[in-house]
Amino acid sequence: MVDVADGMTADEAARAIGAAVPHEALAVTQVATDFDVARYGSGGLTSRAWERALSTYAALGSARRAAAVSEASA
Repeated sequence: MVDVADGMTADEAARAIGAAVPHEALAVTQVATDFDVARYGSGGLTSRAWERALSTYAALGSARRAAAVSEASA
């Protein structure tokens, strides 16, 4: 579980998620960087960044489901 706080940056959230799901840490960090570029940089998301975000979201959902099943069977 990741604690979310008001004012949390994308980078801070990525570090917390990466600590909880280490095998997705690099992908989450890249999505956070893509967010920062889109929000604070010179433009929106590229199609590659959008696909990376969708893929990472799906991978994190799978990790969450796997953790829930593991906890339920413990």
